[in-house]
Parts: sequence; structure tokens; C-alpha cells
Amino acid sequence: MEKADACVESLLKNLSALVKGSRIDLVGGKLPQGETTAPKHIKSDDLLEVVAGQISSDSQQLYQIISDFQSKTVLGEFEKVNAKTLERQEELDKAGAEISADVHALRQQLQSLLHDLEAHYYQTACPVEPSKQS
Repeated sequence: MEKADACVESLLKNLSALVKGSRIDLVGGKLPQGETTAPKHIKSDDLLEVVAGQISSDSQQLYQIISDFQSKTVLGEFEKVNAKTLERQEELDKAGAEISADVHALRQQLQSLLHDLEAHYYQTACPVEPSKQS
């Protein structure tokens, strides 16, 4: 974050220098009222080119910092989403194991009930006479 602050500060200083250096104080070819000489703080064109180059460099550095922040944000969100996905997968695995156990218990109960039903059916459909049992 300090690097971003330094870039923004440098951008502001260089923009200020560029504006001050390129300022034209002559209004209609004349000096403003009350002034007898041109301002002495006007910078040369070479220095303005250096300042403009520094602005460009600072802008590129700031863009790179922003890109890094965006990448970190995306990766951070991916890690959160991945962690939630793994957590949800574990919950689903537990629920699947519980359901499988419940289905197995129901299957055993059904087998027992079908066996009892079959035994009852054969007892009522084909009764064995007491005299023939001996």
C-alpha cells in the first residue's frame, strides 16, 4: 500500500509541476495587469518532457499495483470458494453415508417383512390339516 501511496504522491507532484511549468501567463500576448516581467519559474521544455515521462512511469507502476491487487483478490476469493466447496463436499459425503446406512437398514427390514408375509401366505393358502401332520 505504501508503494501505491508513493506512486500517487509522485503523480500529483509531477502533474503539478507539469501544469505550473506549462502555464502561459501571457493574456493576449501581454503580461497580466500589474506585472512588468515574465515569471521566472517557467521550466524549460526538456524538463517538462522529463516530468511527463515520470508521470507516464508512475501511471504504469500504479496500474501494475492495481493489477496485483485484483489478482490477489481473485486468488483470495478462489481460496474461499475452494474451501467452501471442500466443506460442502464433506457434508455431502457424510449425508451420503447416512443415507446409505438408512437404505441398508430399510432393505433388511423389507427382507424380514417379505419373509414374514411369504410365511403367512403359505400358512393361509395351504393350511396343513392336523391329522395329516403325524
